Amino acid sequence: MDGWMICIYISIKTQMYHCLMPGDVWSSPNDSCVQYNCTKIKNKFIPVDSKIQCPVFRPEDCIPGTETTDANGCCVSCITSNCAVKKNTTYLQVKDCRSVVPVELAACGGACGTSSMYSAVKMGLMHSCSCCQELSTSVRQVDMVCSKGKKTSQSYTYINKCGCSVTECDDKH
Repeated sequence: MDGWMICIYISIKTQMYHCLMPGDVWSSPNDSCVQYNCTKIKNKFIPVDSKIQCPVFRPEDCIPGTETTDANGCCVSCITSNCAVKKNTTYLQVKDCRSVVPVELAACGGACGTSSMYSAVKMGLMHSCSCCQELSTSVRQVDMVCSKGKKTSQSYTYINKCGCSVTECDDKH
């Protein structure tokens, strides 16, 4: 009966069992992140379980609407954007006044996702758009000197963090 050696996986929680032939790999419908492999250990065939290790998933780095689950339903991934804070240093000029020292200014730049896909539910196209924009800002102050020697203080908005934000798509028919 060497050709008929099998492993039997028994779940105590669900009272289920599943027969595996040597070399078979199987995942329970209740937990697709664990795979069972029928393996021969010391002349006995036993089901050896191994948990699928998913890569770290950070939804805040995803382009909205691009999240997908792998074929076995265990790991989630997405398309990440390259939307980020871009910095440069320059003198701030407001009317006839100029900052005493160069200031760091920040801007958001990079790509975010847009897509169009057919929806059977809506019987038409669905559009998804997002743009690279500020997610967090702060107000900074800089000392200014004006053309007639007058000194003043100027506030400006500094971008701390950028990200992709969902926006309305133009529906052109």
